[in-house]
Amino acid sequence: MLESSSEDEGEAAGKKENEPDNGKKKEEEEEKEAEKVKPKETKKRGRKKKAETAEEEKEKSEEAADTGSAKAKRGKKAAAEKSSPKRSSPKTKVKEEPVKSEPEDKEDEPAPTKSASPKGEKPKKNPFAGFFTAGKSGAEKSAGETSSKTPFDVAVKRSSYDPVSDAIWERGERVPYLAFAKTLQAIESTSGRLKIVEILANYFRSVMALTPDDLLPSVYLCLNRLAPAYEGVELGRN
Repeated sequence: MLESSSEDEGEAAGKKENEPDNGKKKEEEEEKEAEKVKPKETKKRGRKKKAETAEEEKEKSEEAADTGSAKAKRGKKAAAEKSSPKRSSPKTKVKEEPVKSEPEDKEDEPAPTKSASPKGEKPKKNPFAGFFTAGKSGAEKSAGETSSKTPFDVAVKRSSYDPVSDAIWERGERVPYLAFAKTLQAIESTSGRLKIVEILANYFRSVMALTPDDLLPSVYLCLNRLAPAYEGVELGRN
């Protein structure tokens, strides 16, 4: 028993002696690793410092260039201002208009008044007076035929209708009622809407070209009226 306990104590003492040796080895290894890492870190730091210093130098050079260009521009402007003569703005002369002084001795003259007597008023012209009036006209001369001896109700249907040569009255004459009646006759014998519009347009073209004063009465007759509704003039009434 005594021998076994002594052996155990010896092993424990040996382990205790070996423990500090192991700790020293670990410290040495850590120091070696730290020494390996240190040069890498120092290299990285040196690179960063170089990059920072290079950027600072670039910024300084750019600022110096900007200040130099600004100074050069200022110098050019100053030289140009010195060389160019100063332009004096022309003075605008204001013309003074003489004020006309009216004599105070003149008495106020009364303004002329219009006479309200019915004698001074001119009678209103009726635009429908003389329309389709009796008299010698182109319709009576040609008996409803055009210059080419074709009836007006046939000529007004043509697509190649001529408002002057195909009309049955001459320039400056009143529009004969026969021309309006023949136009309505031609419209009555056709069924196409577009053709009816063309026939009526041909008649109005002749009226506008030869007797433009009779255009408005022609329009009212197409509407079965003699005058506008507000005048109260109707067919069959005086």
